Amino acid sequence: MGSPEDFRIEDDPRREDIALLDERLYEFNAVASGVDDGRSLAIFVRDADGTIVAGLHGWTWGGTGFVQAIWVHEELRRRGLGARLLAAAEAEALARRRRPDLPPQDARLSPR
Repeated sequence: MGSPEDFRIEDDPRREDIALLDERLYEFNAVASGVDDGRSLAIFVRDADGTIVAGLHGWTWGGTGFVQAIWVHEELRRRGLGARLLAAAEAEALARRRRPDLPPQDARLSPR
């Protein structure tokens, strides 16, 4: 193991290196919190050819949700598609949090 001072700043990290950090953080949080219900969340909009023209991705865990990225093709912007994607992600996160071990209301994901 290298010295803690051996930093390597990278502007194009490998996806597997980022995945390793995410996995280790998830493992730590699951042990520390006792919550091990994390799931990826992705929503895509595809055209007739199957090409992705909009979408988002993120995760849910412990009654919370997080959107990492959202994108809408330039030609489809200003039509409310992004807002509908976010609403769908919120609805899915709320559906996933409906577990008996969580309180019924939580400000982190409460409906507006």
